[in-house]
Amino acid sequence: LKAPTLSAHSRAFRALLLLTIMPAAWAAADVIPERLSYESARGALLQQSDRMLTFETNPKEDLFPSVLIHAPNGHWDLSGFQSLETTFHNTGNTAINIAFWAVGAPGWDAPVGTVMLEPGETKPCSIELSQRWKGGLVNKVDASHIEYLRVSLFKSKQGGSFEMAPVVVKGSCSPPERPEGYHRLEFTPMTEEEPAAGRRVRHQLKGFMGSELYHSLYLPADWKPGKTYPIIVEYAGNRWLNPPCHSIGRPEGSRMGFGMSEGKGYIWVNAPFVYPETKMQALNGWGDADATAQYAIDLVDMLCTDFGGDPDNVIITGFSRGAVACGYIGLRNDEISKLWKAFHSCQHYDGDGYGQATYESALNDRMPRINGRKTFHTDNGKHEKLQELFRITGEPVEFVESGIGAHTDTMFLENRPSTLRLREWLAETVTEK
Repeated sequence: LKAPTLSAHSRAFRALLLLTIMPAAWAAADVIPERLSYESARGALLQQSDRMLTFETNPKEDLFPSVLIHAPNGHWDLSGFQSLETTFHNTGNTAINIAFWAVGAPGWDAPVGTVMLEPGETKPCSIELSQRWKGGLVNKVDASHIEYLRVSLFKSKQGGSFEMAPVVVKGSCSPPERPEGYHRLEFTPMTEEEPAAGRRVRHQLKGFMGSELYHSLYLPADWKPGKTYPIIVEYAGNRWLNPPCHSIGRPEGSRMGFGMSEGKGYIWVNAPFVYPETKMQALNGWGDADATAQYAIDLVDMLCTDFGGDPDNVIITGFSRGAVACGYIGLRNDEISKLWKAFHSCQHYDGDGYGQATYESALNDRMPRINGRKTFHTDNGKHEKLQELFRITGEPVEFVESGIGAHTDTMFLENRPSTLRLREWLAETVTEK
């Protein structure tokens, strides 16, 4: 069974294959386009046989070319198994680094296995399903709910091609139990439904209906029409698939606002980075920074008008790229800066040099717009230049460290001391006059 070869610019490829993981191996089934989709045509599945899958990639077009292999019935239950294993063979003429991921339900992380292959080299690669973050009390992923596998390249400067053998599950173990006192928040995935209490949906501003530009909208479990709710506006990190960081760069991949609010009492929205002319998401970088700021202004206005958002209690937050955006976008001009009651950034900050967010422009142009409002930083306390920004300006700030020791935002779903303090800070902030 063969699939068409893809050009680097093809955007509409849908003739794809369904793969099913079984206790001993996986097998190919009929072509079912809905279940297996390429993240982009720049990571192309070229051929399938009973023995292996063959891929070609073009990292010049995509820093992390990848293919997603979805479970045929929504998810695989791999509880009781220790690992997923396969073998990769480099069929190209350049060295490649492959990352092999098992991606679980929303709110969980993705354990990963990696392998580096010289031209012509063949090596096994495995994913230990029991991987944990530093200080973590549970595994990164709930093995009973694996939604898809991802095969991607990283640190690759040239195009490459490789083959992937059937995947097998190995080892047996008892399903992990959560330690006494451990609490982890879980939430449903983004859907295409209408907004409703306790539901996270793909939502669009009126000017972008029918386009690829959207935000994710969550109305709290206790939401009722006619009542007023504070708002958390969140920005995602870059699309960054550099192991062990699995960040898809899209609104639905973010989860800080849910962790901050525990899904109650706050409207939580994940805003996009905007390309206005094409009405597309920017998965890396700012898109058009001014258009991104204007989208946030219009978004908050819509939430207040249509869903009972409280314009006097709007918090901006973000992870990685999104952390920088709290200043670079959130304080970009006087109009957008007036939206926020307070700021929360995690693992990066405005002024660290990313995407023109220089120290000098942060100090001279954007920090003055904070004007006495509070800022909370998670995992940013070791950045001396950031501390210097707040010493010079005298703006109120609080720093906490999660101890997670990795580039991830999963700590906000756990009851770590840093998360508990952040929730206290949030409650104190929205009740202040």
